[in-house]
Amino acid sequence: MDKLKIVKLVLDELDKRVNILVQAALDAKDAATNEESKAENKYDTRGLEASYLAGAQAQRANELVDSIRKLKELKITHYSDNDEINITSLVEVMDDSRNYKWFFILPYAAGIEITYKDLNIQTLSPQTPLAKKLIGQSKGDLIEWKSKNNIFEYEVSKIF
Repeated sequence: MDKLKIVKLVLDELDKRVNILVQAALDAKDAATNEESKAENKYDTRGLEASYLAGAQAQRANELVDSIRKLKELKITHYSDNDEINITSLVEVMDDSRNYKWFFILPYAAGIEITYKDLNIQTLSPQTPLAKKLIGQSKGDLIEWKSKNNIFEYEVSKIF
């Protein structure tokens, strides 16, 4: 597996999200300063709400830009099936129905889903409950992970 290509796909997705957020922040700023957003009475807060929204979207865009910068500088370690799972591990797990899932543990950009060579890969930060269960495990190890409504059992089948 070429993890550098996978990181590039994650970076591309982050770039798309930044562009969307920047445009949304500009639109919200325009709405906040637009003549139509001028308060008609003391209870009309459209302009103020648009201003808060613009600020929050700009802040989120800045956070993503920071994640992009850090991800570009991240040293990607290549692991094998003989290694324990750690940060920058790409992991394949199998559930009890023999369905396979792929997770890429990264310190930044959690929750991104990308497709690489027909594989759906989800990024996890080390702070997520599932990553906490995976880190330190080896090929063949079983983990149990509880989501809101379900309990999943995964077997680690590949580590890259």
